Amino acid sequence: MNKTQNIIIKKTVVNFFGGLGYFFAALQWLLLCVVYQTALIGFITSTTPAAPAPPPISAPIVDTVPTEPNILATVFGAIFIVGIVMLSIYVLFKAPIAAARTSKKAVQGAARAVAPLVIHAQHKPDTLYQRKRIMTTLIIVFKSIVIIVPLIFLVMSGAWSDGVLDPAIASMFGMWLAGGGVVCFVGQYVLAKMFAVKRQDIS
Repeated sequence: MNKTQNIIIKKTVVNFFGGLGYFFAALQWLLLCVVYQTALIGFITSTTPAAPAPPPISAPIVDTVPTEPNILATVFGAIFIVGIVMLSIYVLFKAPIAAARTSKKAVQGAARAVAPLVIHAQHKPDTLYQRKRIMTTLIIVFKSIVIIVPLIFLVMSGAWSDGVLDPAIASMFGMWLAGGGVVCFVGQYVLAKMFAVKRQDIS
């Protein structure tokens, strides 16, 4: 194994822990949406004007004769239910992974966009070195934000939510997920230090 391959493997291992950190952060945000879903739906429906209800229409009474169950309809119904369950399982496992990738891109994109503003505010020359240095610091800041913000809302869910999920359970899961994210992100930087991976190569 040559030196280049060794460096690539080290970067992959380091950023794998970063991906796990984003995964835990994504689960935090998904849990936050579950906890506050009723409040969000209520807010959306309250701001949307309700259409006037149509006058009640009395339906004629029709004598029906019980029919035998349709076997074909039962089979199609069972297939439909199994399909829905399989789709739900797929979404349950796929959504956090996609959200982790999206979170990673969002953090890197935000750091890339904010870095020139920080350099300008510090009255320093806008060089490639300065941008890389500022971006590494901003990525750490944004990683902390994506962990801390949902944790605060989950801990305060008892005061701000309407009981979709028990506040104690929401807080417990929120702290557990936040702890997992912190451990993964810290482990990422510890491994980067051990493997001599540059800060700008950490995502």
